[in-house]
Amino acid sequence: MLLTILINLISVFIFLYILWNKLKDDYSASMIFSAGFSVAISVVIANLVALWYLPEYWFWFSIIGVIVGMVYAIHKLKLSFYEFADSLVISLHPWLGLIFLDKFASSLNYISLLLVLQIVITGILYIIFDKSYKSFSWYRSGRIGFSGFAVLGIYFLIRTVIALTFSDMISFVGIKDAIISSSISFFMFLILFNLSRSKT
Repeated sequence: MLLTILINLISVFIFLYILWNKLKDDYSASMIFSAGFSVAISVVIANLVALWYLPEYWFWFSIIGVIVGMVYAIHKLKLSFYEFADSLVISLHPWLGLIFLDKFASSLNYISLLLVLQIVITGILYIIFDKSYKSFSWYRSGRIGFSGFAVLGIYFLIRTVIALTFSDMISFVGIKDAIISSSISFFMFLILFNLSRSKT
């Protein structure tokens, strides 16, 4: 338990640093950290609720926590939705990766390392996309958000495959997980398609 708390504390600091580094050119440090703490606190509360009532759904409660914290921060601080969402995606990668490593350490389920590998792959893809998305000829708008939504679409697509193959893995809830993940993946790609056509 103490190790889990320590890992989460370290993860929050990493999350806040990456978020600040991504947004520092457009927002003040106080706005960035306020937004970051809003998301972090929302995630923690959501996980506590999951721990008490539906521990097997902790991953999905975390997603809900991120969404609630993001919506609150955008509304309260008047942040750009696409820019903030894009920055959140890569900022949350280390946190999620460390959580899965902690889950693996406590369960010694080597198949669960697939989840860590998934985080590494999508994290690398984000970095690649972030450096080159404006040069994609089919992405006419060139608007920020491509990297985040593309990675989210890919992440949940991979998660769908893993859920169908290893339904008993940590953080998975059987066929329901595959249905939810595939639906989110489709929705992320739909947002990306609309974003590519938007000019403002």
